[in-house]
Parts: sequence; structure tokens; C-alpha cells
Amino acid sequence: MIEAKPHKDPKQGKIELFNEFTVSISLYFLFIFTDFCRDSTTRYQAGWAKVFLILTNLIINVSVMMV
Repeated sequence: MIEAKPHKDPKQGKIELFNEFTVSISLYFLFIFTDFCRDSTTRYQAGWAKVFLILTNLIINVSVMMV
């Protein structure tokens, strides 16, 4: 459970958590783009997955700003 509430609006806190989650997941993709993963197909699919993750984050943040 989250005890600290730095934002007055609860929706803003949820957006902040979502952003932190997507940044954390995005950082894990960096391991796939090193020599740790030698399969080019896996790198290609991971690249597209990261693009969709970033686009999802962007769409959600822009839609919240518009509302």
C-alpha cells in the first residue's frame, strides 16, 4: 500500500505510478539489446514491444492531459 501522497489529486498519483512502471519495464528491455541476447529475431520483437510500450505511455499521458 502506498503511504506517501505527494500529489493532491489521486489521479495524478496513479499517472505517476504508471509512468514509473513503464520506465522500469522499459529499462529491462535494455538487457535484450546487448550481447546478452544473440537472437536477432528476439531483439527485433523486443524493439517493437518497447515502441508499443512507449506509445501506450504517450497516449495515456496525452489523453489525461486533454481531459
